[in-house]
Amino acid sequence: MHLSLQALVLAVIFLFPFLSSAQQFVGAYIPNSLPTVLNANITFFNLRDAKGNKATFTNYLSLNTSGKYLPGAAIKRLVIVIHGLGRDPGTYMAQTLSALSQVPAGLGPSLDNTQILCPYFPNVSLSYITNNRY
Repeated sequence: MHLSLQALVLAVIFLFPFLSSAQQFVGAYIPNSLPTVLNANITFFNLRDAKGNKATFTNYLSLNTSGKYLPGAAIKRLVIVIHGLGRDPGTYMAQTLSALSQVPAGLGPSLDNTQILCPYFPNVSLSYITNNRY
């Protein structure tokens, strides 16, 4: 029996999942110095513009009470929080998670039904913001 290298790699990943880093979202890893936030992960999404150019979008995504990504069917609310000029989405994520944790149990929003997304926009200059009313 002859296995291709690709088939062998896939077999190893499926048989020994702890050897691969589990990333639910497709995107190129971008080395960064963003801080770790409890109950959230830094994730990477691929985006494609109308011309077919690809870019990777870095963001924080909240986790459920089990420390896992929310399944799509469980999401009842989506909260998108945009950071300011300080470029600190981790702070915004931590504060939004703190606010969510203060909702009394059983009243609706929770880590298990509310997805929080905090995108990271690293490279916008002040002249761009001023000229484009960003």
